[in-house]
Amino acid sequence: ASGGSRALLCVGTGFVLGEDVLSRGRVYVFDIVDVVPLPGRPQTSRRLKLLFQEDVHGTVSALGELRGSLVMSVGSKIFVRSFDGAALVSFAFLDCQSWVRSLCGLRNFLAIGDLVNSVWLAGFQEEGPTQLRVLGRDPAHLPVECVDVVVLGRQMQVLAADAHGHLHFLIYAPREANSSGGQRLIRRGEYSLASRAVAIRRLVAARAGAPHQVCLVATASGAVHAVAMLPEKSFKRLHRIAAQLVRSIPPLAGLNPREYRAVPLHHRNHHAPRRTVLDGDLLAALYAHGPASRQRDIAQRDGTSPDRVLRDIVDVEAAFGLL
Repeated sequence: ASGGSRALLCVGTGFVLGEDVLSRGRVYVFDIVDVVPLPGRPQTSRRLKLLFQEDVHGTVSALGELRGSLVMSVGSKIFVRSFDGAALVSFAFLDCQSWVRSLCGLRNFLAIGDLVNSVWLAGFQEEGPTQLRVLGRDPAHLPVECVDVVVLGRQMQVLAADAHGHLHFLIYAPREANSSGGQRLIRRGEYSLASRAVAIRRLVAARAGAPHQVCLVATASGAVHAVAMLPEKSFKRLHRIAAQLVRSIPPLAGLNPREYRAVPLHHRNHHAPRRTVLDGDLLAALYAHGPASRQRDIAQRDGTSPDRVLRDIVDVEAAFGLL
């Protein structure tokens, strides 16, 4: 969150002592100040200065930022609060009925990850009475632990990582018939991470004069996945190339590269399309780093050139350039 033109650091804590003892939590607001670093240690040039702390009746389960204000969840309740220099003042509230695990704000939208009720998308209304209003939700009961959004132009998708190690992609499309006027978030795909996600962070960088966004997904196994949206033409071209690679090249040890990233049947949502996510590692290993004859043959079958396909793959790999 930010107060005025200053960036502030907020920390939430919780103490869970058992079913028969009321949980307690606390919110801290810190300012980041510049100090004289220690000799030979330039990384000590900043310190945290405590500006405010407050006890809350419950555990602070998630923190986020929305329009320069602090968004915090205490159990199933979400509060939007502003810091006036002396205290945190609440001016919006939303009850999510269960246990909120993750919050992510983008402009007037707030993505909510719930441990029982999957993903919610709320809108922040500033005109008139200030309030948070639920726009849509995922009808599936997924144990969501991390949530974030990824943007390409005017398109936005919600990324949700569940406790089983799967990444889900959802959109808010009120004009689609199966969205019930926007009350249901539409699934656009799912992807197996092979490990439970512990954090998702969105990075923004300028590339070719335009902002480029990528979400980094960190897992408990130590792996970091980069997820980015692609233009429709590039995606369709790379999808056809990937399909040819899988069909024409014998897989290593007889393993199926598609099923490696597929969600297992007992966790799979059969309403989610399976051909909307590309595996960049597969494209790089089998095409970009393969022999020139393979690149030329596969590109000719698709009616394009190897240079065009390689430029698309370079755009996909450029997401790691933000690390």
